[in-house]
Amino acid sequence: MSMNSNKIVVGLSGGVDSATTAYLLKKQGHDLLGIYMRNWHQQGSQLCPIEDDLKDAKACADHLGIPFEVVDFSKNYMQQVFEQFLFDLSHGLTPNPDVLCNQYVKFDAFLKHITQTYNATLATGHYARLIHDQNGTHLMTAKDPDKDQTYFLCRLSKNQLAQSHFPLGNLLKSEVRQIADHIQLPVSHKKDSTGICFIGERNFNQFITQYLLDTPGPVVDIDTNQQIATHHGLIHYTIGQRKGLTIPAKNEHTKPWFVIKKNPSNQTLYVCQGDNHPALYQMTLKAKDLRLIHQHDVNKLKIKARIRHRQPLQNATIHSIGPQSVTVKFDTAQRAITPGQYIAFYLENELIGSAIIEGPHE
Repeated sequence: MSMNSNKIVVGLSGGVDSATTAYLLKKQGHDLLGIYMRNWHQQGSQLCPIEDDLKDAKACADHLGIPFEVVDFSKNYMQQVFEQFLFDLSHGLTPNPDVLCNQYVKFDAFLKHITQTYNATLATGHYARLIHDQNGTHLMTAKDPDKDQTYFLCRLSKNQLAQSHFPLGNLLKSEVRQIADHIQLPVSHKKDSTGICFIGERNFNQFITQYLLDTPGPVVDIDTNQQIATHHGLIHYTIGQRKGLTIPAKNEHTKPWFVIKKNPSNQTLYVCQGDNHPALYQMTLKAKDLRLIHQHDVNKLKIKARIRHRQPLQNATIHSIGPQSVTVKFDTAQRAITPGQYIAFYLENELIGSAIIEGPHE
């Protein structure tokens, strides 16, 4: 740890993972403070679970006998996460607000707040491991490969990691549930949250049209370059998507259609037919804004990589093409390489850095 304080702030989200994190740290004898981060102000929807999460976080803190506070970072979230999310969507990209939130809010604005206010470090319920040695702090994959969340932490710096704790990294999710059950946490049987945090269980398309205009445009068959339908707006589609494409089927044996490319300059949505269509798969991608946790010469470096959360690690080679730009050539073709998402780089089980995907590299 980079700080001598024994005080740890636990980011209590109202879920079982963060509450179990608090229990484990208290059991180790740490001086704890539970804080709920309010990142979004509810706007009248009963389907947005934010207030329920706050109540659950408070109930868990009370159950564990630790002090509890609420801090409001909704302004930071709006400016650094949500506005970027809308900007990327409107420019034909598929953003990842969870990565942005960790990078700019949870492990930046919030972490600075707790270090300055409490001289404390930060613990969260992420499934990841940290190793500290003479070279600094290293971000390692979790024991539970199905729950590993290092992808969402891929933009953090070594200094941010040095002030963090991830106690669940050496546990399976089933073990976390057992611990929560054993100590009778109020949220021991609460379902894990899914989807984008500020949308909750609401319909994504209905939610996003409150902020961005639908701009209809042509749906074009990549093989014939002919328009075959009209879409309701590029903001509703991502690469590899099948659902929501209103393309008439010629007969019951017609193969399904998939999104392969978006062109926001003319609002064109390109599609291909069949999940095995070669246009859905590429061997190489181009990425920008390379960020490394520790210094590495990445040119021609053989690594493992993933281009989305929970994807099994893929063998690949990085090639530098600029100060922060790279191409990544995979050993096997990758399905639905998506501009705006992140590619995370690993050496064995260590996440060494990441970059923002610009798209397939021709």
